[in-house]
Amino acid sequence: MSGGLESYGLRPLTSDERQGWLDWSLDFFSDALTPQSPYLDITLAVDVTQAWHRHDARGQEGSSLFAWLTWSLLQTLARHPGFRMRQLDGEWWVVENPPLVVPVAVGGSQRFVEMVLPDGIGSSWESYASRYAEQLARLRSGVVQRAAWNEFSLGVLFGNLPHLAFTGLTLHSHGGDAAGRCSFYAGQRHWQGHRLIMPLAVKLHHASADPWLLDQLLADWRRSYLDAWINP
Repeated sequence: MSGGLESYGLRPLTSDERQGWLDWSLDFFSDALTPQSPYLDITLAVDVTQAWHRHDARGQEGSSLFAWLTWSLLQTLARHPGFRMRQLDGEWWVVENPPLVVPVAVGGSQRFVEMVLPDGIGSSWESYASRYAEQLARLRSGVVQRAAWNEFSLGVLFGNLPHLAFTGLTLHSHGGDAAGRCSFYAGQRHWQGHRLIMPLAVKLHHASADPWLLDQLLADWRRSYLDAWINP
């Protein structure tokens, strides 16, 4: 493997990890000879009240709630390998340390640039927030950056549409994507009484993930707001 893939902790999926459901689903839902649409799109209304309180309490200068959400999701994904599996050249791999990819709206003829933030998993919130803010400032100052194929296909895409209170969103995919890539898009946060609600669109590849695994991921993500590693 080349092109910086080693820095993502890319490793082959083992035969033991394939046992059970995956031994069927990985092949069935990525078979190029079978006409199919293997991606699933799900839009949810997620309660992020605790995330807002935790982010507000940490008080990292210049950080945003969305930055906090991306960081805490990456920490949670470390415990859910189904969302970090990718198929490359017909073989299945696990990306232990996927980069974060965030489309950033800058307007004008460029319209969008892309933040690529490596080494998010295992990074402290303070270090992560600082790197996030620095990259965002660079991009908004006029630096044009597009994610390379490796970063886009092996990374975790998490977009933000803070002015759109969508109730449904189907995310784009194309044949050049590495099978297994998952994507997340957050919408406009709004208060319902004492609860802060955020629309969240998720695209899953059915070979490696499904709604049952997504339910487990989201439950773990909510619990993580109260974990000691977030609030030592």
